[in-house]
Amino acid sequence: MPWASALDDAALVLLAEHARNRHFAEGELLLVEGQPVRSMYIVIEGQVTVTVRGSRIATVTPGRPVGVVSLLARDPLGAHAIADVDSRVVEIPAEALLAAYRENFSLVRNVLRLQSRGLLDARRALPTDESSDDGAPLGEWRRDPLTLVERVLRIRENSLFSMVNLDAVFELAKQVVERRFAPGELIWSIDEPSGSWFQIDYGQVRCANKSGESTVVGSDYVLGSLDCWAERGRSYDARAQTALIVQEMRLETMLGILETHHDLAMELIMRLSQLTLEGRLARTD
Repeated sequence: MPWASALDDAALVLLAEHARNRHFAEGELLLVEGQPVRSMYIVIEGQVTVTVRGSRIATVTPGRPVGVVSLLARDPLGAHAIADVDSRVVEIPAEALLAAYRENFSLVRNVLRLQSRGLLDARRALPTDESSDDGAPLGEWRRDPLTLVERVLRIRENSLFSMVNLDAVFELAKQVVERRFAPGELIWSIDEPSGSWFQIDYGQVRCANKSGESTVVGSDYVLGSLDCWAERGRSYDARAQTALIVQEMRLETMLGILETHHDLAMELIMRLSQLTLEGRLARTD
């Protein structure tokens, strides 16, 4: 199945050990909205429609999963999933799936890749789906680079890292590199290989996709991370609109930290899942 093609053998075995075949007749419910998702399903034959908050977010055909986004987003209200026709599926209990994520980093890497690709496609290959011209925040200019302690405090301000193990934050802070760009300087071009991303401390960046659509992001924005997680080249041109101060983090470094610190990996998966779910709801009536 395409969504599982990047998994290693150990990950596939973990999932298969807990999977079981199920059959749902036309009109039968796989998931009931109003309660957390307790199992994810993979459609083998048939078709399943998924709705959230009364909006249809997916029509799931063979080879695709059902319920995994709501499960990983930790949505307490879950989703509503109904078999459109007689359908054969594979069921994997939520507890078994989450345990598999703890045991095998291949699963973590795969879901980060797939969700990031989905978000990039939904945002028309721009860093955000919110249009902006020059109203993005500038932040506060500083002359000197941050000290290690200041980098730790800066990272801790990010809600993703506010509750994770402090060892992970220190490890990350030691690997961050500060970079500066002049106004008008090209940061990267479309299709250029991606291997790192920037958290903007000061300044504004204009980003433009292949269609010529553009947006401006500013202070505190994390720029270019989705391209890295998605294992794609740069989705857009990025050019400094003002003087720019950024903190650069390399993908290889972050992957090593995520593999060591499982709580941080699951927190990142949850955030991307929430963004994916919010995006799907925003695109429905």
